[in-house]
Amino acid sequence: MRQINEHVLHGHHIAASAATWLIALREGAGLSEAQLADRLGVSAEWVSETESEPDVRVATVATYVAALGGELQFRCLLPGSIPLDLTEMPAGVPTPDRAARAV
Repeated sequence: MRQINEHVLHGHHIAASAATWLIALREGAGLSEAQLADRLGVSAEWVSETESEPDVRVATVATYVAALGGELQFRCLLPGSIPLDLTEMPAGVPTPDRAARAV
């Protein structure tokens, strides 16, 4: 039997926690599933299913935060280095807004 890598386990724990954050964010904003669904242009069922997903995509978390009027930011902490802000993509990496400007 293959032993599970501790880094993989940690990553899965962080991802699983994201679903809990989605519920807390929505409830903290005083919104029902139906109200958030209306803002996102999806069904309340989709919101419910997403909030119970064990592995939520970063794009989904960013979409939730944006629908609540916020902005998702990322930071990376590597041993022996200063924190790296991952919110802004390096130049040349395609992002939706860069793609729209290129058209």
